[in-house]
Amino acid sequence: MQRAFVLVNPAARGGKGESLWNQISPLVRKTVHPQTVLQDLDGLWRRDLEQAIEAGVRVVIAAGGDGTVHALLQGLVDQAGEHSLSNFSFGGVGLGSSNDFHKPFQRVEKGIPIRVSPEQGTPRDVGLVRFVTPGGKEEKRSFLVSASMGLTAEGNYFFNTGGGFFRWVKRRFSSLAIFYAALWTVFRYQNRTCSLSFPCPVTADGSRDSYRVTNLSITKTPYVSGSFRFDTPVSS
Repeated sequence: MQRAFVLVNPAARGGKGESLWNQISPLVRKTVHPQTVLQDLDGLWRRDLEQAIEAGVRVVIAAGGDGTVHALLQGLVDQAGEHSLSNFSFGGVGLGSSNDFHKPFQRVEKGIPIRVSPEQGTPRDVGLVRFVTPGGKEEKRSFLVSASMGLTAEGNYFFNTGGGFFRWVKRRFSSLAIFYAALWTVFRYQNRTCSLSFPCPVTADGSRDSYRVTNLSITKTPYVSGSFRFDTPVSS
């Protein structure tokens, strides 16, 4: 069995992430030898990831929700250095509320979707988005599931940061929390003005166009959150 770096999000599923991982980890250990690291807000886990890569680990597993998937992917892209991403296997243990990375669910153990099969993995390309913040800072993000701005992005942000009563609902009724976050966002959202670059990013007179954006999503799966999904076929 191969060694694997496993990033566990203790805040997943309303703070149940670590206990859920402890329940499911014996099954994961039948497939890989995991090095378990807890995800922290300061990103100190990135140092452990870098050391694991230097030690020859080529299997990484996100044990959390889709946010953990994206965090680990970005960490891998940043820390891989001269190593090609094609040399790595990326897996997931769905401890989140939606787990869109895992859909359609192929293996579910104890109610938790699992994708941990380094020997049976299939190639999957990685998306890259480059953008400039309102403050003029150039940034880039990698993604495996989706990238978005507008309604979807703000709905996801509220779902992950909403406090008080919403956290209580999220911990006990994840589907209801997803529906509430969608409604909250729709009724409060105001279009954002931005400049978008396409293959032909300038108009005939050489100037860039600005747009009032309601929602813009780049998706590698049709799944948005919970039971919400796009009806357009999407190939990962």
